[in-house]
Amino acid sequence: MLLEKGREVLHTVRELEKQAIKLHEGWENELVIGVDDTFPFSLLAPLIEAFYQHHSVTRLKFINGVLGGSWDALTQGRADIIVGAMHEPPSSSEFGFSRLGDLEQVFAVAPHHPLALEEEPLNRRIIKRYRAIVVGDTAQAGASTASQLLDEQEAITVFDFKTKLELQISGLGCGYLPRYLAQRFLDSGALIEKKVVAQTLFEPVWIGWNEQTAGLASAWWRDEILANSAIAGVYAKSDDGKSAI
Repeated sequence: MLLEKGREVLHTVRELEKQAIKLHEGWENELVIGVDDTFPFSLLAPLIEAFYQHHSVTRLKFINGVLGGSWDALTQGRADIIVGAMHEPPSSSEFGFSRLGDLEQVFAVAPHHPLALEEEPLNRRIIKRYRAIVVGDTAQAGASTASQLLDEQEAITVFDFKTKLELQISGLGCGYLPRYLAQRFLDSGALIEKKVVAQTLFEPVWIGWNEQTAGLASAWWRDEILANSAIAGVYAKSDDGKSAI
């Protein structure tokens, strides 16, 4: 019994020594990764597994952001890295960033929604007649709703894109969705894609990091995300100008 207890203590001491060495080498004690709500989080699971196989000294913490709220998390010090951020990056030398690609969005409605029968391309006057489903921006000083909301258009504001998707499938409103999120429902007929006059289908998407606090864990995640083919596929355009997924 005492021998077994001694082995446990020795193992604990050795693990603490390894952690101390790792921290001294530049591995962060904790890394906070902000993930934009438009980003497919499931693609990070293999990276989490790979990271912990070799770098378990660093605790990972993931937080959520929506639209401008992702940049807020970085600039206000709540995240060390952000993934999938939309809109333009901050103009400050304290932060680094790299473009992941472009997120394709589609205007979609349920088959039983009145807009499903309207002639394409839809114009703003017709769209404004119907309720929009929008995701609230978590930016503290930003707009309260998504930028696609038209002036004086009735809207339901929800907290994430999954909920927005569900409400649009139910026919309670219309709006833009990331193509990767909507595609299987477009394929099944649960949603119908509608062309819109003068629509902007692609939004630039970024990964950003704090240059002042970045250590080896931050660098590992940055490099792995930028090199990941599955992530690149979400944000790549095919030859016909559509998302490659």
